[in-house]
Amino acid sequence: MKKTIFFCFICLIINTLNAQDSNYTRRIIHELSSDRMYGRGYAYGGDSIAAEFIVQELKKIGAEPIGKQYLQPYNFNSFAMEGQVTLKLDGKLKSPLTDYIISPTALEAHGKFDVINASPKILFSKEALQKFKEKNQAVLAHAFVYIDVTDVKCSDDERQMLNTMLKRINFNNPIGSRGLLVRTTELPAWTWIASDYERNYTLIHLEGEAVKKCPKSIDLDFNNRPHDHRTQNICAMVKGTVSPDTFIVFTAHYDHLGCMGTEVIFHGAHDNASGVAAVLDILRHYEAHPPKYSVAGLFFSGEEAGLKGSSYYVEHPLFPLNKIALLTNIDLMCGGDDGITVVNATSANTRPFFDTMTKINSEEQLIKEVKPRDNAANSDHFYFSKHAPAIFIYTMGGRFGRYHHWSDTCKNCGLEKYESIISLIIKAVDENYMKQD
Repeated sequence: MKKTIFFCFICLIINTLNAQDSNYTRRIIHELSSDRMYGRGYAYGGDSIAAEFIVQELKKIGAEPIGKQYLQPYNFNSFAMEGQVTLKLDGKLKSPLTDYIISPTALEAHGKFDVINASPKILFSKEALQKFKEKNQAVLAHAFVYIDVTDVKCSDDERQMLNTMLKRINFNNPIGSRGLLVRTTELPAWTWIASDYERNYTLIHLEGEAVKKCPKSIDLDFNNRPHDHRTQNICAMVKGTVSPDTFIVFTAHYDHLGCMGTEVIFHGAHDNASGVAAVLDILRHYEAHPPKYSVAGLFFSGEEAGLKGSSYYVEHPLFPLNKIALLTNIDLMCGGDDGITVVNATSANTRPFFDTMTKINSEEQLIKEVKPRDNAANSDHFYFSKHAPAIFIYTMGGRFGRYHHWSDTCKNCGLEKYESIISLIIKAVDENYMKQD
């Protein structure tokens, strides 16, 4: 009798350890979003530090590398804002994130520059822009232009043009000035936009409440090193017991935004330490419950710079892409109070899996909603979707830090719905693919 009780107790422990585990997930999120990862970006080798941590976790799980090693090295062009960042307006020191944010692809600057006040009309009127450039052509190349867009009065068509130009100035500067100071009601997300080429100007957004009027001068001192960035994807698998050459693939990008100098770290807990933790947790499950097909975990870098890692992998696959029965990309996994969205759920080759998810959820009431969405080039599933069934799952609602914001930290992550979400994904995969003949 004692032996039977002991055996049941051991089985209970093993099953508990290998179940979908929000405690395990929380630990991984905490580690990946810690200061020592430098935001898992392209400064201070943050993404490589994170890669080393993920590889060690894969070894603990028992997942084997796909090929000879876990890492798939590659390069892409990027920037690294390393070192101290200092900004003064009219000699007064300003605080990063509270008062201003510098574009991650901005041209570095060292010194004092004059500031020219400009009407926001120059962004939606070609005539106004031309007059401004003609009036200031002698000094524009060495000055910053200040544009206040907090309370612009214009027509609907002009508003549309203004919004378009506010996006375009992340790519190029139509004014021809040394830099741009844009006063906004709220600082924008820190987003890597077109990091493949160098800019010849510095774009800075100023917070509306912190900066009330156009300054006469700006003092800047910061580095932003353009470089050929060496990074890596991470590729591992749990080998299938029946058809090991057929793959169920789970992916997540492990990079984030990195640092704006030495003081500002974008930790990226929700985006996407949470997705990495989820894929690791799923691999733990299948290591404990040997699958019919091989289950691969692909962890991509370079997603924030424009899906660099996943596009490289599709061009250099480690097994034939037509051997993928299903690929599930996981991102933004904190929260989930309102359920999940499944991108590319309506394609002919992914609809059966989506239907299975909705059926299971209807029967077991695991989460509030499983919402379909058409395909979009918004994450790492996209390039795979041209070759195999590929979906992208992210959560809706709940508790997490703001997207691409310094508040995206581990302490702001809610995982109350996590176990139900992962359980639903695994149940649907097992129902569609893992039944033994």
